[in-house]
Amino acid sequence: MLWGGASIVSAQVQLTSTNLTTPYTQDFNTLATTGTTNALSTLPTGWRAANVPGTNYSASTGGPSGSGGRDLYSFGAAGATDRALGSWNFFLGSTIYFGANFQNTTGTTLTYFTLSFTVENYSASGATASDPLTLQYIFAPAAQSFTSTTGWTTLSSTLNATTGAAPYTFTTGINWASGGTNLLWLRWSDTDSFLATDRALAIDNLMVAVPEPTTYGLVLGAATLGWVGYRRWRKAKTVA
Repeated sequence: MLWGGASIVSAQVQLTSTNLTTPYTQDFNTLATTGTTNALSTLPTGWRAANVPGTNYSASTGGPSGSGGRDLYSFGAAGATDRALGSWNFFLGSTIYFGANFQNTTGTTLTYFTLSFTVENYSASGATASDPLTLQYIFAPAAQSFTSTTGWTTLSSTLNATTGAAPYTFTTGINWASGGTNLLWLRWSDTDSFLATDRALAIDNLMVAVPEPTTYGLVLGAATLGWVGYRRWRKAKTVA
């Protein structure tokens, strides 16, 4: 229904869009595999982070025992290019944010979007309790504050994976006008809680899709019917 007939969604970077003719997907496999001073500016197109130390992110194979400290992380096996984007936060009451924004360039108002991804656990402790990730979205201009506490709609505040990976899918009704002034912002937040274990959680295998505009479907349907009619006419003419 959705994945095969998705329309154009554009990831935003400094107000420059990249047109996509298929659902937007992100596996984060372009993230760094080593180091602690990887520039945030080298995150995938359209992705950003806030409330992290400095302007860099780290690469790691795990949580507390495998990480250098509180930070945004490229998680994965040592040296492996299969990565996931996440965080480890242990400052009580503090929040690390990461996410992306998108522009509707379909030329029509969209009525829903579907988002799917997995949450992966990279903690070294193996404890059963954790600070889950929270997923929120907002429609706002490019100047929207990534750390603001008002205006965001929460899709889930319990994103977690006790071990391995857990899949999540959200389909959300919206009123998303086409153009560059009304961007869809998605953000995941990691807030430390005194009562919970500081688990390192990440997201991976993300997909954002929107419905195919009705006009596109009508044009395609008309073209298909026309082609079928022509084939029948040619066949009848040949038989005659």
